[in-house]
Amino acid sequence: MVERPCRAVGVVIGCALALFALGATTGVGACASKSCSAVGCVDSVTARIELPRGLGAGGHIAACRKDVCTEVLLPDCTPTSTAVGTPQIYCFKDPPDAASSTDTVSVLYDVEHYAPPIDGEVFTFRVTDAAGAVVAERSGPVTYADFYPNGPSCGGACRRGSLP
Repeated sequence: MVERPCRAVGVVIGCALALFALGATTGVGACASKSCSAVGCVDSVTARIELPRGLGAGGHIAACRKDVCTEVLLPDCTPTSTAVGTPQIYCFKDPPDAASSTDTVSVLYDVEHYAPPIDGEVFTFRVTDAAGAVVAERSGPVTYADFYPNGPSCGGACRRGSLP
């Protein structure tokens, strides 16, 4: 008769260990820990710019930080320089709005490879057509905020800013 209580305790302990192991491997339960991925980010500034619809080949988007400007060619945002250490800009076009005569483009300026981001820096984003005429421009000081792609507990923060 002594065997049964011992066997019952063994079953309870075995089940508890199995549940703990399940929680540790699946992230379920009180002992689960946050999983951090390898997703990273770069310090950057983003501006949303309205462009005349149909602005095409020969146009440029220039992004300037202090005295350093970098450009991409329109319509597909091909970099004009890929030299190491040159800040890069990337652009993403919103889906067209049939009721509008403009296209909205988000331009991201990668500041990480030039100098650390500083609150209050003035950025200028300028769009020119094939003849060199300025067709759109946004300029202003930028305030940065920390961004954690995996959440603050995983670290790996970058600084992101946008033109107001």
